[in-house]
Amino acid sequence: MLMITVRVANENDAVALSELCSSTYLDTYLPSRPALKQEFLAYLKRNYSVEKMYEKLCLSQTMYLIAEGEGNPVGYCHTIPSP
Repeated sequence: MLMITVRVANENDAVALSELCSSTYLDTYLPSRPALKQEFLAYLKRNYSVEKMYEKLCLSQTMYLIAEGEGNPVGYCHTIPSP
């Protein structure tokens, strides 16, 4: 059985989160709208590039949790505290 651990992501997770966010987005939306692939890729570049993820991970108003199985990212959660 795969043991999953969850921890708060930090700036060092920018590359892994960029890849995970992008792949899960495409896995979710591309099959039902293949004609929008270029728009999806542009959206991902604007919102989930390594640079953007690094910026988001440095913000105190946001938090990402990263789930790992055998040291590999397998899921994530983006949270924003309520005011």
